[in-house]
Amino acid sequence: MRRYVAALFALGVLILVTIVLLGPGRSERGARTVVLVGMQAVSASAISPVVVDDATGHAFAALPAGGHVGVVDVSAGLQQHVIDLADSAASPGSVSSLVVSARTGHVFGIVRHTADAPQMSDTLDVLDGATGHLIAQTAIPASVMPEQPIVDDATGRVFVVEKPLSVTGDTISVSAVDATIGRVLHTAFVVPPSSAAGCSASLYATSIGQLSGRLYVINLTTGVTGVLDGRSGQVVRIIAPRLPGPLQCAAQTIAPPVVDERARRIWMQTIGAGLSCACTFSTYDLATGQLVRRIGIDQGIALAYSARAGRVFSVSNRGTVSVIDARSGRLVRTIVLGRAFAVYELVADSTHRTMVVADDRDGVIDILDEVSGRVLRRIVLDLPLVDRGFAVDTRRGRVVAVTSEGASTGDSVGAGRVNLIDERSGMIQSWPTDRNPRLVAVAERDGRISILSNGASNPTPAVDPWRWLPQPVRSLLPFIPLPQPDEGGTRLSVIDP
Repeated sequence: MRRYVAALFALGVLILVTIVLLGPGRSERGARTVVLVGMQAVSASAISPVVVDDATGHAFAALPAGGHVGVVDVSAGLQQHVIDLADSAASPGSVSSLVVSARTGHVFGIVRHTADAPQMSDTLDVLDGATGHLIAQTAIPASVMPEQPIVDDATGRVFVVEKPLSVTGDTISVSAVDATIGRVLHTAFVVPPSSAAGCSASLYATSIGQLSGRLYVINLTTGVTGVLDGRSGQVVRIIAPRLPGPLQCAAQTIAPPVVDERARRIWMQTIGAGLSCACTFSTYDLATGQLVRRIGIDQGIALAYSARAGRVFSVSNRGTVSVIDARSGRLVRTIVLGRAFAVYELVADSTHRTMVVADDRDGVIDILDEVSGRVLRRIVLDLPLVDRGFAVDTRRGRVVAVTSEGASTGDSVGAGRVNLIDERSGMIQSWPTDRNPRLVAVAERDGRISILSNGASNPTPAVDPWRWLPQPVRSLLPFIPLPQPDEGGTRLSVIDP
C-alpha cells in the first residue's frame, strides 16, 4: 500500500514538473492588458495622459474626467494601485498632464478643478515613481491656469507656465519648483512688448536650453518668446517676431518654435492676420534676438530639427515638406508628398538620420532623409491613426502607429491595432488592441509600448477561475494564464516587441 501511495505521489510530482517545464507558459514578450480599476471613462472621446518611468518600469495613466492616476507595473502587466489626486466630494477636478523626472524618479501632474469648485486652486502634485505615493502638493494661484510642466533634470527643477484667466491678460508667470520636495523656489513674470499687448494666448510652448539651462517660453498666439534664467528666474530677453506690418492678435505660430543654443538660433513659423496671409519662416539670432532671415513657405503645421544635418523641416497641410538650412535660414528644397488637407505629425530621428512624417488621416508614414529630404520609404497602413497615436523610438529606429476605425473623423470607437515599423526595412509587426485607443507611450529603456484605451464606462468582470489565487503566487506559476481584463472600462495595453 505504501509503495502504491509513493508511486502515485511520484507520478503527481512528475506531472507537475512536466507542466511547469513544458507547458505553454506566458512569454515575457507579447501583449498584456490591464483594466485600471477605479478609473472609469466618462466618455469614449476622453483623452488620458500616460507616461512611463524607465527607472521603475511603472506606467502612470490618468483620466481627464477624474482625478485618478493608475500605477501599472509594465513588465508584469499588473496594476499596483490607484491614486485619487482630486477627491470628487471635496475638490472635483481632473489630471490634465503628467511628466516624469529621470533624475529623481518622481512624477509630476497638474490637477485642474472644475467650475463646481471655484474656491479650489489648481495644484501641481508630486508622486513617488516607485510607490506612487503623493509626496507634495503645491497650490497654483486661482487667477491663472497652469500649462504642461517641463522637467529640467540638469538643475533638478520643474517649470510651470501659468497663463492668466482674463481674456485681456497677456502677462504670464513661470514658477520653478524643486523636483525633489515639490517646493516653489521662485516665480518670474514675462511681460510682452507693447506691440503684442492685449493678445492673450490659448497655448504656450516651453523649451530648455541644452547649454545654458535657460527656459524659453513661447506665446503661440503672437510668437513672442521670453528667455528666462532657469536658476534665478530672471527674464534675460524678449524675442518678438517681425511680421510684415504691425503685429496683430490674429497672427499665430502653428507649431512650437525650435531652439538650438549650440547653433545660436531659434526658428519659428508664423501666419499673419487673416487666412489669406502667407506663412513665413523666420530665423533669429539667439544671442541678440535679431532677425537673420525670413522666407515664405507653405502653411506649416509641424516643425522638426536635426542638429547633425543642420536642417529644419516644416510640413504643411497642403502635403508639402520644406527643407530649410538651419544656419542661414534659406530654403533648400520643397518636397511634395501629394496629400493635401491632412493632419500631419513630424518627428526627427537624428540617431538614424531620418525624418518621420505621419499622415494621420490616411494612415501613411513617410521616412525622409534628414539632409536631402528625399523620401526613403513609404508605408501605407490599413486604417487612419488615432489622436496622439504616433511615436518614434529613436533608440531602436522604430515607428509606433496606433490605428482604428473611425479615427479620421475623430470617432475611433472600433478596435485598434498597434503597428511597429522598422525604419530601415519597412517591416511591420502588428498587434490588436482594445476599443477606442487614445494614447501611446514608448519606454526608452526597453522599448515597451503602452496604449491607453477608453472603453465602456461600466466594465463587465471577466470569468477567471484562478481569481482566488494571490497575484504574487500566480506570477510565479507559468502554467496558470494571466488574468483576462474585464470588458470595457479604461484599459492599458502593454506590448513588449
